[in-house]
Amino acid sequence: MLAGANTGTLVVDNVNLGNGVLNIGQNTSGIGFIGVGTQGFETLAIESTGAANIIGTMNLPMDTGTAGAITITGDTSLTLATTANILTAAGSVLVEAMTHGGGIAGNFGRLASVDASGLAAGLTLNIAAGMLSTGKADTSGVVQNVAITGTANADTFYLYDAVNAGDSIVGGAGTDALVVFTGGVTTGTASGIESVDI
Repeated sequence: MLAGANTGTLVVDNVNLGNGVLNIGQNTSGIGFIGVGTQGFETLAIESTGAANIIGTMNLPMDTGTAGAITITGDTSLTLATTANILTAAGSVLVEAMTHGGGIAGNFGRLASVDASGLAAGLTLNIAAGMLSTGKADTSGVVQNVAITGTANADTFYLYDAVNAGDSIVGGAGTDALVVFTGGVTTGTASGIESVDI
């Protein structure tokens, strides 16, 4: 059982789950459905190594506290996002636009930080609706602040949520891009970002 505060380490090496899902937490397969339950790791250290690593959606449930932390280190780029092409017409091969999804899931209201400052390669992260704007778990109306810190390399953040007061996205020293789909930076902060695409 993973009830309560738990700490874990995950090494990803040449992982390509493009639009797939990685479940990290209490195993519920055989209990009625495949996936993870509500119990998992409140603190997770991810090391990205080998070839470039791509994880479409990382389900990481947290059941305790509101200081959930994910740190990312290693020497290989890490993508936590899905990508889908929007074609100009049915049957066409011409891409008109792209949309993104996935990212980090299962812990909104408990996750407080994603820190990739120790990653010596680029980070691509989908910031899904609710990741920043969900209130603090186990409270009524209390704000949950979330800090996202990129690498010293070229990072890309796909934003589908509102960056509110107390929330922050720090791109770091590299050439970083913030791609805004919905939401936006309202009263929170986005710094170290070299380009914004709306």
